[in-house]
Amino acid sequence: MKKLFILPLVISLGMVNTYAQTTPSAGQYKIVDTDQQKCYDNQREVTPPEPGKAFYGQDAQFNGNQPSYTDNGDGTITDNVTGLMWQKGFEAMTYEQALTKVKSFNLANHTDWRIPSIKEAYSLMLYSGVDASSRQMNQVPPSAKPFVNTDYFDFEYGANGDRIIDTQMMSSTIYKGKTMGNNTTVFGVNLATVA
Repeated sequence: MKKLFILPLVISLGMVNTYAQTTPSAGQYKIVDTDQQKCYDNQREVTPPEPGKAFYGQDAQFNGNQPSYTDNGDGTITDNVTGLMWQKGFEAMTYEQALTKVKSFNLANHTDWRIPSIKEAYSLMLYSGVDASSRQMNQVPPSAKPFVNTDYFDFEYGANGDRIIDTQMMSSTIYKGKTMGNNTTVFGVNLATVA
C-alpha cells in the first residue's frame, strides 16, 4: 500500500512511502472523481448541456471513481481508489523542514513516507468546495467549504498564519521556472480556494 502524508503549510505538504515513488504509466493510474456538480459556459453556471451542444462534456456530467476513504484509526487514511495512505493530520512547515522530517517520520509504524507528487496531491481535491477568498482575508466567509473531505482529513483555514486562504498541501513536483526572486519553487494544492 502506498503511503502519503498531508501537511497543509505555508506551502503545505503531503508524503507517500518510498516504494510508491514510481509514476504509473498512462492508463494505469486510477483517477478519482472531483465531485464537480455544476456546468458552466464562458461566463456563468448553465444547465448541463446536451450531447452535441456547446460546452457538452464537462466534468460535472460524468461520474468517475467516487472518492472513498478508510480511516485506519491510527492517524492514517487510506484512499480506496488510488491505494495511497495519507496522514490524517497536518503541520505547517517549510519545504526544507519537510525534506528533513520525512527522513525520520514514523506514523502508524510506517517509516517509508515521502512527499507526494502534484498528481497525487490533487487526487484529494473535491471541487464541490466553496472558495474561502473574500475581502476580509482573516475571516472565513460563512459560505466557505474546504476542497477536501473533512470527514476524514483534518483541516484548518489559515493553517500557516494570517490569511485564511493559506492552506496548501505541498507536493514534490518542482516548478521548472524560477519565481519569487529566482528561488526554486514546488507546486502545491490549495484546499481553501480553487485559485
